[in-house]
Amino acid sequence: MMTEDLDVFLDDDEFAVTAEIIGLDVVGIMSEEYVQVNFVESKKPVFDCKESDVYGVTHGSSVVIDSSVYQVVGIQPDGTGMTRLILELQ
Repeated sequence: MMTEDLDVFLDDDEFAVTAEIIGLDVVGIMSEEYVQVNFVESKKPVFDCKESDVYGVTHGSSVVIDSSVYQVVGIQPDGTGMTRLILELQ
């Protein structure tokens, strides 16, 4: 079984940021994903991180990034060891 070093993708000297999630510092990539609802396009903040770093995170968990507070509204593991947290600004 081949395993990938996910830390290479999450270098906080490059694109990644550190978030505080359930009292832990988690390194990940913050971005915005386009969504469409009833023909209306919008953007939704998302945070991609290692699945092992967000074990125990649930819908409603608080995420703080650069003094902005978000709430987890979606949790999407991708099967490769990464998880996308769908966020909502509070």
